[in-house]
Formats: sequence, C-alpha cells, structure tokens
Amino acid sequence: MKPTIFLGSSKEAQDQAKIIQSLLFDNGADVVAWWEGSSFPAGTTFVESLFALAKKTNASLLLASEDDQVNKRGKMKFLPRDNVMFEHGLFAAAHGRTRSAIATLGNPELPTDLLGVAIVRLEEADSLGAFKERNRESIRQWTEQLKHPSSQVHGSTLAEAPEREHLLLFMQEMDGIWADLDAGWNRIHRQDHIAERNFAIALDEFFQVYHRVFSELISNPEAAGSVEQLISNAVSEAKECCVKAWEHVAEGKLRLADELANDHELKAQLRGYKDLYEKAALHLRQGKRGKKENRYEELVKAVAVAEEYMAKANVPTR
Repeated sequence: MKPTIFLGSSKEAQDQAKIIQSLLFDNGADVVAWWEGSSFPAGTTFVESLFALAKKTNASLLLASEDDQVNKRGKMKFLPRDNVMFEHGLFAAAHGRTRSAIATLGNPELPTDLLGVAIVRLEEADSLGAFKERNRESIRQWTEQLKHPSSQVHGSTLAEAPEREHLLLFMQEMDGIWADLDAGWNRIHRQDHIAERNFAIALDEFFQVYHRVFSELISNPEAAGSVEQLISNAVSEAKECCVKAWEHVAEGKLRLADELANDHELKAQLRGYKDLYEKAALHLRQGKRGKKENRYEELVKAVAVAEEYMAKANVPTR
C-alpha cells in the first residue's frame, strides 16, 4: 500500500514541516499537509475536516515542537501545541499506532500516556538545507516501515467504526466550545496582558479536560458504564472553562475602558457615554454572579458593550 500521510505541525514549525513533506515525497509517499487549503475547507468544522482527512489518508506524522513554555512544579518546560497532540490521537485511532508517529523537534515534553508511541527524533540545524540533510535518513526509515505488510491497516477506520460514534459526538461538542474560546482569544489578544495570562490558564484547563476524556475514549472505545454521562460531564467542565476565559476577556476590556476614561485627553469625549460603560460593567457582574446558564451570554455582551464604549474615543478595540 502506498503511504498517504497526513502531516501536521504548529504554525511556528511549518517551515520544518515543509522540509519533512519534501522528504516524504522523495520516498514515494503522498502527503496531505494541514496548511493546504483542501485540508480544512471553509464551511466545515475542525472535527469534520479531521474525520474527512482520516478517511483519505492511511498514515500520519505529527511534528511536536517546543511551542509553549509552561511552569510545572517550579520548572520551566516546553510543550508541543495541544492540537498537534489531539490530532495524533485521532489519526492513531484511525490508522493504528504502527502507522502513526510523532516527530520531535527540539526536546518538547510529551504526555506520559504517549510512552511507547513511535517517535521520529529530528536533528535541529542552522539552516533548512542542513535540516533536510540531517533528517533525510530518519524520515526514509520511517516511510519504509509503512510499506511493510505488518504495518498495513486492518479493520475499520475511526471514522467508520460504529462503536466510536460517541467519540465523534464528544469531539463535535468540544469543537463548538473551542470555537467560542478562539473567538474570545481574538477579542483580547495583545490588548491586556493580565487577561491574556488568565485566559491561557483557563484554556489549559479546557485542554486538560479534552485530553483526559479523549484518551479514555480512544483507549477504551467500548467503555463500561455510562459513556453519555462521561461526555456530558466533560462538556460541562469545558463550558465552565470557556465561561472563565470570557470572564477574563470582559475584565480586560473593562480595564482598557478604565484607562481611556482616565486619559486626560479623552475624559470629556467619553463623559457623555458613561451609560455604555456602566452597562458593560453590569453585564460583567451578571456574567460573574448570575445564573449559570446565562453567564456566557452576559460576558459576551459585556465585551461587546465595552468595545462600543471604547469606539467612541476612536481607539481600535481589536
């Protein structure tokens, strides 16, 4: 079987991923890369695109690089981007562990439950040309393994297995929450560092929920007990993470609004719009202490009204 490989990476490691793509081509593989327009077409959700890609490929290589710096137990560590790990889990479930590998760039810390997964260790280099030559052989060896009969795909793929419909349901639910988180991040990114920092903590909690339940569903697709309850609880946790994240966005917007209101050149200009500021502050209070089912909507309103208030000073809000 000719390898048709899904190649994924973070945006920051895309240059190295393109070199890997060329090496895979050199070894007779077809490659479907994440940055190609056909991989994630407009009008489809992230989850729908991934399942379509699982159907059109028979192997995967995910590039894990040192993308995110975190403090864990007092030590600074570098982690790969979360979506790279999730994509590996999905394609490993679809194609099998023998046809799904992680290529490491640098020394990112991988989740402990990935021990035993096929790892292609890449050597770093000062130039892309040198990077290609240093890693030519390791990519060749992995690609050759895919051509061996023992690594061929057997049985149904993840997207076709009826017993894993609950996994699709879970990912669709989480995909919708991720879209709300992404929208929140875009509303505050590079505007208020306190909000950004706190948002990142809430986002990390979301990914911890995602990874924990995703791993459980992958490792035990016919789990005993109530799968529906497991998914319901995880979705509730993830939604709470989203609410917390938007709370930080709203607080950040109000801080920005305060700065404008206290600017001696803008005070007079904004004095006539005090009602907008107070309305935004009210929505924030209701979003923090109101009914659980309404908090998210109240926080989104707080952000929108705060932006409307700041727009009166002709200051960019996004």
